[in-house]
Amino acid sequence: MGRSTAAAPALLATAVVVAAVVAVHPAGLGLLERAGAGAGAAAPARPSLPGGLSDVPLATPAAAPPGEGGYALLDSDGGRPVAWDPCRPVRYVVDSRTAPPGGDYLLDDAIAAVQRVTGLVFVDDGPTDEPASDQRSPLQVDRYGDRWAPVLVSWSDPAADPR
Repeated sequence: MGRSTAAAPALLATAVVVAAVVAVHPAGLGLLERAGAGAGAAAPARPSLPGGLSDVPLATPAAAPPGEGGYALLDSDGGRPVAWDPCRPVRYVVDSRTAPPGGDYLLDDAIAAVQRVTGLVFVDDGPTDEPASDQRSPLQVDRYGDRWAPVLVSWSDPAADPR
């Protein structure tokens, strides 16, 4: 197996983690509570704040590569970019029922890569049997208690989800 073929699953896992992290609207998950809601916006129901919150970022992102680059915002809140709070960990759960062989290693490598370049700290909250959904609620008190639902990592394939 060539190097590029062997690296493909790791790149795919990294892309999945990045997509999962940026696709979830953090403002809707209360991750920008310090910034407040946009003018006239109705505040969503919120869980209790956990103790021990940091006032400083938990880690430092990697330096940006030299040269010019680009980016595109996936979402905004009242014209402000939506972002994860670097002073709080990004908690996640994994539905590994349909994970490929070695999927746990691919996911670990992908999370480490995203942590390294973003400076965000990820915390594995363990396994879940929660199914993936486009209509996932940010609050699931019966499943996760009085807190925001963690990021859900779920495995799929083109046959199950051809998007």
